[in-house]
Amino acid sequence: MAIFGPQWTSGNTAELSDSDWSFVREPSSTSVALVDVDAGETGFTAAGTGGWKPEPGSEALTLTSKDSSGATTNDPTRVTAFTLQDDEGTTTTFAKVDTAATRWQVSSTYLPTDASTTKVVSEKPSSTSTLARPKYVIAPTSAVSAPTCDTTPSTKGDDPRLAVLVRRRA
Repeated sequence: MAIFGPQWTSGNTAELSDSDWSFVREPSSTSVALVDVDAGETGFTAAGTGGWKPEPGSEALTLTSKDSSGATTNDPTRVTAFTLQDDEGTTTTFAKVDTAATRWQVSSTYLPTDASTTKVVSEKPSSTSTLARPKYVIAPTSAVSAPTCDTTPSTKGDDPRLAVLVRRRA
């Protein structure tokens, strides 16, 4: 199920890195689909090398995946994180909010330059849920470092721009 309910997708777009991916889902045991914020899908099939082969026309995308020990795997039942790279240098990572979750939500996106990481911090709405909902988004700013925003979101800096762009209501 989508984070806001049926037929909804997260609209988190990282402007700096131009990433508009939302999540990865598993349509079959040998394929995954990258889903963008407009619900468009790009398919990948498991490759014999442990990697993923993109659908025709998407060869500019490279998808890799790891299990909990950090080993490369293309067995969706063992994958804990996906990493997507495009030919312009943008990297987007996806992770599950719970091991029982059926989707890997965007967890960060960045360029191969300093101060370009946008991080999405997700949470489970309840202790029994396997859904993910965005808790807050941390974007690059000179006000406060990203690690500080991640561990202490209430921290304020000298820059009038917000380090935490989106925050759910308590």
